[in-house]
Amino acid sequence: MYIDPNKCVSIFGAGRMDKNCKEYKETIKIGKILARKEYLLFNGGYGGIMEASAKGVFDEGGRTIGYTCKTFKYTLGNKYLTETVVCDDIYQRLKLLIDYSQVFIIQVGGIGTLSELFLLLDESRKKENPPKIYLIGGHWQWIFDNPMIPQTCKKLMTIVTDVNQLELLIDGNN
Repeated sequence: MYIDPNKCVSIFGAGRMDKNCKEYKETIKIGKILARKEYLLFNGGYGGIMEASAKGVFDEGGRTIGYTCKTFKYTLGNKYLTETVVCDDIYQRLKLLIDYSQVFIIQVGGIGTLSELFLLLDESRKKENPPKIYLIGGHWQWIFDNPMIPQTCKKLMTIVTDVNQLELLIDGNN
């Protein structure tokens, strides 16, 4: 099956979070927006932000592929995934999450989310046609204030403080 990379989104964020928190609810809304725009969603397949994004897509009848990992000793994805792909290790998982998308959404997270973002930036800055990277929440401002982050990387990212704004930005992606 052909997958159009211009209609693929990968989302990164915390694997554990309260389902009643703002970010979880926001991410369900993001998933719904993506499904209505007929994007195929890729994520890490587990709970938290991954589950919330998949739930939003699921609720709108869209498609989500979750990439789980043997390294974590648990390979079953969350119940909202359309498909689960089990990766041998974290590197294969990240490669698949990064290789097929032209749009990335980065929600709140920890060290895993930061490693995903920085690998994405390192890969993207070298591309002739780099992807769009949307950082959800004002807490990401530190990246733009940090002199160690090259301007070439900063140009790839946009901070989104209101998820309703994301819908307009994604429309402008095509």
